[in-house]
Amino acid sequence: MQASRPSPRLIAGCLAVVAAIYVALSLGLGSIARWAESRFETYPYLAGEDPIRLLLPTVHGTSDRGALLLGPSAIGEDFLYEELERRWGMTVRSGSLSMGTVDDFYLFLSYVERVYGQQALPKRVVLGIKPRVLANLPRLFGPKSNPKAVVFTISLIDRYSTHLRVQRGELGTDLVEKSLPESVVAWLRFYLTKQQPRHRAGVLAVLEHAIDPDPLKIGFQDDLPRFAENPRLAFSRPNIKTTLAWVRDAGPVQAGLAWARAYRSAYNNMFSTPMPDEEIREVVARDEMGFGWNPREEEAMLSMQLGRLASLVERNGIELIVAYLPVHSAVRAGYDPVNFEAYETMIEERLPNARFVDLWGAVSDDLFFDEVHLQYEGARQATELLVEALERPEN
Repeated sequence: MQASRPSPRLIAGCLAVVAAIYVALSLGLGSIARWAESRFETYPYLAGEDPIRLLLPTVHGTSDRGALLLGPSAIGEDFLYEELERRWGMTVRSGSLSMGTVDDFYLFLSYVERVYGQQALPKRVVLGIKPRVLANLPRLFGPKSNPKAVVFTISLIDRYSTHLRVQRGELGTDLVEKSLPESVVAWLRFYLTKQQPRHRAGVLAVLEHAIDPDPLKIGFQDDLPRFAENPRLAFSRPNIKTTLAWVRDAGPVQAGLAWARAYRSAYNNMFSTPMPDEEIREVVARDEMGFGWNPREEEAMLSMQLGRLASLVERNGIELIVAYLPVHSAVRAGYDPVNFEAYETMIEERLPNARFVDLWGAVSDDLFFDEVHLQYEGARQATELLVEALERPEN
């Protein structure tokens, strides 16, 4: 006997029910994520996707100006934002941008100014600088552009922003309005493909605060072991033994709370096993660090980019602190002393109203995770040095 086929009406009804459940779940989880983002520090996007936080109005579209740690990915591991919140008495957000450059930093602040308004800009910006950052490497503009380079900030704004896209010029990039079709495509991309990390981070933040309402959790990093790979993947094959041993020793509740806090934090490398010194030196020998860059040859680019950054900071009443980020000795040894002095001089001359904190060689090699990112103890030391430097009247 031939089996009867379900009627088209039944199929359509089942699909409608599934779609309704999906929409309801998405709306509910989205509401939790937005509430958590506006109340707690949640960082759903890490590594190359960290600039996506720029597109979240729940993060930037508020009246709490606070402070922003703006820089390459290293600034997200070099300074403990929860400790700075305690010391400065204001909200401190991490604005780390993977492979970020000074061009990206301007795009970030300009985007917030244009989309969310002056009230959403931070009151204080700690700008993390090193030669590669000022040299705009990797670069997607001008005669020295590298068409194969991956610049995460530009790529993610172009793909997911519903408001603006990036226009490339001779000396840098800028933001221009998107057309309606471009905005619609970006909205669909963002809301169909990039919501799950927000949902997970939001739910974990709410559960964690329901159990332990301490908003800062100073020193929580000491409660975690060092994982073989991304700690968010606690039950991956490389991490499973470490995770099970940790749960056994600390107990499931304490381990779960610490893991939830780490998951939604801006930190990543400080929970992982650090690279051996020999391997760090091998990485430095082959990676693009800007060792051969001569800032005097690109004075026009630097004058334009630092000039517009200074102008944005001044018109919005932002206190600018330029931090020369700590790096491993293998990195420091690669720079020509004459070029390095020119790099520092150009920054200080073109940002005359900024305060400068030099941490370039302030942290010993054994406290680095890799050539530029610090382990927890290194970050604790760098944070203390930053606070102390800003407390000195002569700085």
